[in-house]
Amino acid sequence: MEALPGVRAAGGISRLPATGPYHLWGAVARTGPLAAEGASFAEADHRIVSGDYFRAVGIPLLEGRLFDVRDDAGVPDRVVVCRDLALRLFPGVSSVGQRVAGGGRESEIVGVVGDVAVDNEGRASPHVYHSHRQWAGERHWALTQVVATTSSAGTPLPQIRRLLADLDPGLVAYRPMSLADAVGSGAAVRLFTLRMVVTFAAVALALAALGLFGVLSYGVKPRSQEFGIRMVLGAEQGVIRRMVLRQGLTIAAIGIGVGLLGALALSKLMTSLLFQVSPLDPQVLLGAVGFLAVVSAMAAYLPARRATAADPRSALQSQ
Repeated sequence: MEALPGVRAAGGISRLPATGPYHLWGAVARTGPLAAEGASFAEADHRIVSGDYFRAVGIPLLEGRLFDVRDDAGVPDRVVVCRDLALRLFPGVSSVGQRVAGGGRESEIVGVVGDVAVDNEGRASPHVYHSHRQWAGERHWALTQVVATTSSAGTPLPQIRRLLADLDPGLVAYRPMSLADAVGSGAAVRLFTLRMVVTFAAVALALAALGLFGVLSYGVKPRSQEFGIRMVLGAEQGVIRRMVLRQGLTIAAIGIGVGLLGALALSKLMTSLLFQVSPLDPQVLLGAVGFLAVVSAMAAYLPARRATAADPRSALQSQ
């Protein structure tokens, strides 16, 4: 594939980045400053790579070297680790040349590369990369092939299909897609859940606002006679309206306070559906409180305004 026109780099990996964890075998430093302290274990995701995978997906080499033809089954195991894992297991020293254990093998680190996300939410995770040349004989690793093209070149998919047909007519390009689409497909379930939650939340907020408006409006309307008596006795319209508004907002504030306590109690249930947002995000809570406060004010003020705008005698006769 690298020889095809317009192909900048090509390689394979046992699982694409940002599509979920693979083999969480962990990693243990066998050399370095932490080896003697017994505190050298770190969680790590192990992945098998082939070809020029790192350049194909744009993962930079930070130290040492990448895999090449020297890293085959005839030499001791060698790995490439990400920067985060290198800093965790070998603080203050270079990790190139150090030894690390994981996946039932002990390997020599030959290079350090940049960190990548382990899921579609962007959370980085320590990675250990193994050469497919060294691991291919142990089990049948299924590799996803990645092809990076030049900006001026079109998709090389037709040429890749012909290349596969020449190698073996039984080979097919299974579900070819862009890397962005591959990463996005992993977010489909969470995105659907998020949309459903937002829809139900909007409906719940609308029902709460409608119910609040109805209750407060109903509580104010029967007081038309009271408003008429107050105005006959000399009370100003503005004073009555402010009184009703204050009473309505007091009732609404009590209800909103109870709702906030319920939100605090149930916030942990929402944690698994959120990313980089606190379940008690102040902007969200303030927005909901402000919206309900405005609805409460309208529900209390509008009926009072209609009642006080009429002639006091009409308000008294209507009762």
